[in-house]
Amino acid sequence: MQLHIDQDNIIWPYNRPDSDMSRPRFKTRFDPEKTNPVSTWIDTRRSVITEREEKELTLLTAGMNLEGTKELRDIFGVQIVEYPKPVSLLKALIAVGTASNDIIVDFFAGSCTTAQAVLELNREDGGNRRFIMVQLPEPTSNPQFPTIADIGKERIRRVIAGMQQEQEGQLPLDTRETPEDLGFRVFKLSPSNYRPWRGVADDTPDVYEQQMALFTDPLVDRWTAEDVIYEVALKEGYGLNCRVEPVPAVTGNTVYRVTDPDREQSFFICLDDRISLAELKGLNLSQDDTLVCRDVALDDEAAANLALQCRLKTI
Repeated sequence: MQLHIDQDNIIWPYNRPDSDMSRPRFKTRFDPEKTNPVSTWIDTRRSVITEREEKELTLLTAGMNLEGTKELRDIFGVQIVEYPKPVSLLKALIAVGTASNDIIVDFFAGSCTTAQAVLELNREDGGNRRFIMVQLPEPTSNPQFPTIADIGKERIRRVIAGMQQEQEGQLPLDTRETPEDLGFRVFKLSPSNYRPWRGVADDTPDVYEQQMALFTDPLVDRWTAEDVIYEVALKEGYGLNCRVEPVPAVTGNTVYRVTDPDREQSFFICLDDRISLAELKGLNLSQDDTLVCRDVALDDEAAANLALQCRLKTI
């Protein structure tokens, strides 16, 4: 802005008291020898700036869409998306607008240029930024990547693989307090793993009994442990960045510990068909611990004993 002021490119409202101008504006010139200023704060003409001005100004430089197209072609080997944003543009915006430990959210992630920019900028300045990419599964005509979301996920995988390859054979010179994190998770919005209660059409005891029998175990058919654990974690108020780790102290049953690093919370969960109290002794459960399991996995005696040991919650 100071550069434009020095070059007399600005019209000020106080110089036009008879007009309705309420804010400064760029001058419009019709002299072909002079170029109208571009109304943008991203200046790609850095070469015309003098050394004095270079010291006084902080200007962003960003590539055009052609650069973004070339970047994706280098990653996938083909032109897979039209008009992708250049990584340099997103890196410049993130560098100016965020702190080194912020979370950057892109609700129209597309090919996930923003994710690549975050990863690269973290490596350049030692930051610990995290990203959340949101993208509807818009269909493509590419059988290998049938949706835009598939392209974005694969781009992140390939960028991370390339960054890991760069580290191979290098000395560990990273001095940041938190080590570089090149991992990411993918979540899809899907129906609940809990079977919905739809009521009964015929209000008779026999029909109610048949319907209730279906809810002896309320989980839907073909549920998976990972899906149920994350849904339970969300119902318990945990974030999607929670950690799920198997508990090695238990062998006869499969027990996981779920922790939320942002809230210092944790709970245990076991989704086996049957639970042995003897096998759970390795957990050393106390009244401060929460154990989640399926109701069908416990008989009355086991449920009563566990309820005395810890905060018991059943599915």
